[in-house]
Amino acid sequence: MRLVFSTVAQRELLAALYYYVDQHLGLGAEWLDELDKALGFMRCYPEGSPITGRNVRQRHSRALRSPYTSQAAALGDHVTARVALK
Repeated sequence: MRLVFSTVAQRELLAALYYYVDQHLGLGAEWLDELDKALGFMRCYPEGSPITGRNVRQRHSRALRSPYTSQAAALGDHVTARVALK
């Protein structure tokens, strides 16, 4: 399945990344790794995360105590992803 980020989702991702970069050296890279794992799981197992809204599933990072969460909606042959505040 393809992973698609809307323009809004891209802005959310950058805001989250800047948040972590400002917190501590290396934390931005660690967060991106965790995001990659969460979205990879959601892409491979689109129905494997809890439903939080209409066709929206959510995956939390286990490694970081994050104010952000990964959300995705499986639509046909692709997954539309976003990063949002909890």
